[in-house]
Amino acid sequence: MPSSSHSPSSLSSKSQGAFTLVEVLITVGMALIVVTITFGSLLYSARASRDSRIKTNKDFELMKVYAQMRQQMLNLYASPNFPYSLIGEKGKDEGEDSIRFYTASPVVARGVCEASYSIQETEEGKLFLAYREFPYARKMDLIEDSTRLESEEELWRKMTDAVTGLSLTYMSEEKEYTEWREKSLPERIIVSLWYSAGSQVENFSFSVSPGMNALKKKTLKKQDRP
Repeated sequence: MPSSSHSPSSLSSKSQGAFTLVEVLITVGMALIVVTITFGSLLYSARASRDSRIKTNKDFELMKVYAQMRQQMLNLYASPNFPYSLIGEKGKDEGEDSIRFYTASPVVARGVCEASYSIQETEEGKLFLAYREFPYARKMDLIEDSTRLESEEELWRKMTDAVTGLSLTYMSEEKEYTEWREKSLPERIIVSLWYSAGSQVENFSFSVSPGMNALKKKTLKKQDRP
């Protein structure tokens, strides 16, 4: 009769095959875990790098606006021939103020120009800081001419969408004003630039004594006289 028992070598071969399959499954599972962890780490690094790049770009735009506004306000040009050298208007909503003034630090034109800053809105409802300037030879005073302003509305250009709000406070004789429409200049202007920081809105504030550079130049000229 043929023997029903299996040889030792046959049992050993089957046992080795079963253990090899388990090892393969374990290896595949561990590989999947490693890939998942690696992919998650790479995805987190990519998002962190993107967020850091966006923040760096916003910080750069914010500092650019700060440097331009501060320089132009320091070189604010006042003349007795002008009814107004600076007009500051309060917006309908908070953070939507606007300002117009003469400055000797233009961006595009040469010499003295009329510079204007305003918060405007795109068709999609996104807010941005807009800038406009006119050469001095073209404008002789900051007249309140709605027809002229509407006809030249296309001259506004988007300066940056990193700034979504503009708030202005004018200081004179230890008093605060939210608007300015005087022949004299305020002693100090406090500028607050609003910008988005994640899900929150923060502001960057600085103060300027308008026309300070022009005043220093006049003082130096008087001192140089014999």
